Amino acid sequence: MKNSWPLIISISFIILITGCATKTICIIDQQEFSVMYRHLAPLLWNKNVVDNNGYYQEQINKKLSPKIGEYLFQHLPVNLTSPTTKTNVLTFAQSQNPYTKITITHYGFSFQDNKRKIQIKLIAQTDWFNKGNNDWIILYHVHSSNISTNYYLILPHPKESLPIEPQLIAICDELNNTCTIINDNSTNIQNFGTSYFEVEPEIYSIISSPKKQNIQENKETTVTINQLQK
Repeated sequence: MKNSWPLIISISFIILITGCATKTICIIDQQEFSVMYRHLAPLLWNKNVVDNNGYYQEQINKKLSPKIGEYLFQHLPVNLTSPTTKTNVLTFAQSQNPYTKITITHYGFSFQDNKRKIQIKLIAQTDWFNKGNNDWIILYHVHSSNISTNYYLILPHPKESLPIEPQLIAICDELNNTCTIINDNSTNIQNFGTSYFEVEPEIYSIISSPKKQNIQENKETTVTINQLQK
């Protein structure tokens, strides 16, 4: 397929189903998107982000603001896993205290206290809702007491209004080795480590190797929506 990129390098089994991804996608974190595909391939197939053979079409000339990490830190609500509670919700920036360790990068941030460590990052953008916009695929990783959970969220393309309201689409429990898809026809995926493709920890390009991002700590304190790519 022209202008397509192989997602799968080695697989434990092959599913021969014809199909073609109709959407384009800009992958920011190759390793995390590879993990997402391994865990949630049926969801990505259903959304036409990746086709049934593991191919996707990359967006061309899509430049992202290096201030997205600061934007997410300033505006994401702390109740990402229970969005029904909307009254007086603090953002991560508002909930920090002197004992909180914060690290902000171009496309995400980490938030650590004496109870848990949270990592949030933008891993890709694509037209998830079929409205012609670049919606953001966000990874929300929580590690606490030897329990690690990956939450996958979709943040609709930033607009001029706040607060931003990401949508939870899937939960992957590493301890129980299960994934649950939220608000989709497929409600539960068991044994994601063995039931689907075994993916290498990188995504390789047919044409050329993607350039690695030079991630540095962002020392800006505020970011407005106007500063981000529209």
